Amino acid sequence: MFQYQFQWVDKEEDKVWTSAFNLWLKSLRTDNTKRAYKTAWIDLLNYCENKSPRIISRSDITFWFQFLKEKNLADSTIAQKISSIGSFYAFANKDFVTLDENGNEKPLSIYNPASARTFHVKVNLYNIAYCMSVEETTNFLNAIPRDTILGLRDYALLRGYLLTGRRNSEWRQVRWGDFHVSDKSISFQWSGKGKKLQKAPCIDSVWESIVNYLKASDRYNFIKPEHYIFVAHSKTLYNLPNNVKTWEIGEKPLSLHEIGRIVHKYAKIANIRDGNLRTHDLRHTAASLLNKAGVNLTDIRDALSHSSVSTTDIYLRHLEKGNANYSDHIETLLNNI
Repeated sequence: MFQYQFQWVDKEEDKVWTSAFNLWLKSLRTDNTKRAYKTAWIDLLNYCENKSPRIISRSDITFWFQFLKEKNLADSTIAQKISSIGSFYAFANKDFVTLDENGNEKPLSIYNPASARTFHVKVNLYNIAYCMSVEETTNFLNAIPRDTILGLRDYALLRGYLLTGRRNSEWRQVRWGDFHVSDKSISFQWSGKGKKLQKAPCIDSVWESIVNYLKASDRYNFIKPEHYIFVAHSKTLYNLPNNVKTWEIGEKPLSLHEIGRIVHKYAKIANIRDGNLRTHDLRHTAASLLNKAGVNLTDIRDALSHSSVSTTDIYLRHLEKGNANYSDHIETLLNNI
């Protein structure tokens, strides 16, 4: 999926660069990162008329950088694209070696054309962050119908985001076999950043909403451990070729695009920011709900899987600026939404 064959492979040296590029892609931690970094490189190569990375210069990057700014792309998008380019050249310098004419090792590249300070865009990651108030959160969930299969799916999906605090794909890609039910508790596991397997308790009400959805869709008694929980219920949304006659519900999770569409849909119905709500804002909201409920910082860090308490502290202080009108009765909210 992430292998790439460049159009400029006409010299032996360029074949080595292709090998380095694909090895670099493979070394990246997550599929989302691989996809984003590969897309950035395709954009640059198209702009440079498929010039080989071996001869791409700082001037090429400078002109491309200005081109991106003239397209009015967000600073965060430009920063991500430049970072993608620099990441490959850093890999070619530190992690990929070739042999010189004397058989001695040498780095594939000693030059990183994307490393100039000119390209460094200062980005405040919290500028677009938003967390819903208690009233908004209640209205958001109440906007979801619970008398249809899709409504029950969306309710379990979005309630799960809000009460587990999981990142987009961590909850979107949860499978039936990721849940562990015992007489005393229910827990679930997921692959976090770096694909590290993590585990946490599952709130009873979230589990109940999942079971309700699966029973309504006639999947509860037949679902397999490897099947995804949150799925499309039509062949069209699976993006399957027309010649595919059979398909099994559960083989593929809802796409990132479809999740975003669902969030936007109910935010618009609930009159929240005219629908301008991102899936990650549900994680922001979860963090703030836990904080207002009186959960200590260490436990919030663990719930969000942050690497340190200081990260969680910064996260909360940025998110709650200008969002101080929360109810003191957050426990009631958590029990009833």
